[in-house]
Amino acid sequence: MLPLKMLFDTSYKLNQPPTDWKTGHITAIFKKGNKCDPSNYRPISLTSFICKIMESIIRDDVIKFLFNNNNFSNNQYGFTKGRPAALHVLSLYGPLKWTQDNK
Repeated sequence: MLPLKMLFDTSYKLNQPPTDWKTGHITAIFKKGNKCDPSNYRPISLTSFICKIMESIIRDDVIKFLFNNNNFSNNQYGFTKGRPAALHVLSLYGPLKWTQDNK
């Protein structure tokens, strides 16, 4: 873990990720249908997994900071822990009342 920490720290201090982290390798993934039809493929970009780890650490810290400082609206649903978009749809129908019969 020490080499990764050193790499992350250096990248953060220099405000510059390694060049390899900025490069994605595009490849086609088959969806369904006729394999000879190019429209039945979707492109995906394969990037460095180390970069993805660092991105997730930064994302988690930013979200934690925003929650701790009440920067999210009560109307924010989806992409936030414990507040899926489906909950917003249910809230449009009014407050949910749970009884023993709902179990």
